[in-house]
Amino acid sequence: MAAIETSAKNVYDGCNYYLMCKIKGNDWDCIINKSFILHTNDGKLYGQFLSSMWFKKHISIDDEFDLLVIRLPRRDTQFHPDEQVTIDILKERLSELDECSHVSGDINYDILDFVVIHKHYRSDITKYTCNILNDQLVNGETRSVITDSTIFSAPNYSNINMTFEVVRSEDTQSNIVQDITNPPQLIRNDGSWNSYRHSLSNDDVKFYITCPQFTLNIA
Repeated sequence: MAAIETSAKNVYDGCNYYLMCKIKGNDWDCIINKSFILHTNDGKLYGQFLSSMWFKKHISIDDEFDLLVIRLPRRDTQFHPDEQVTIDILKERLSELDECSHVSGDINYDILDFVVIHKHYRSDITKYTCNILNDQLVNGETRSVITDSTIFSAPNYSNINMTFEVVRSEDTQSNIVQDITNPPQLIRNDGSWNSYRHSLSNDDVKFYITCPQFTLNIA
């Protein structure tokens, strides 16, 4: 990889970058108490959350969800509204767009001036990713992670890359029984059969999305 052009920081061109997330039909979650750590390289701006504590959301195996990377004027100056006022303004703008797009069902969040990247995860994509995670949870392991760019490869243009995590529930770890002669089978999204040590049940394992990263073309 080429050398990084600038050191990691929170501000680029006078702005901070933040994450917004909406899972299924729930309300938008706006995380503006933590901004992305940024660096530039080869005409691209890269952002990442350095800790899973900054963002970690429980999902079901077939949830749809939307992620937004938003850009706001840097918030360490006194003339910007406080955090809750800012969140209310952002949610209002998104709600207006949701209502306008309700009939068509095709919501283009990129037309909003503060949105720099939008990524929609369909339910089949979520389920496919969770199936792969569950496949990796073998030999008594209690946790496995994978990024969606590892599965689908990262595009050359601006993109959000999310880490998916599976954790075996503590109360089921000692009760998992493997039937070697007749293992349970589920169908992958591509139609092929897949064998599991146990069923894809939220009672057995829990799935999370965490540690988002983004790549934004700036050249």
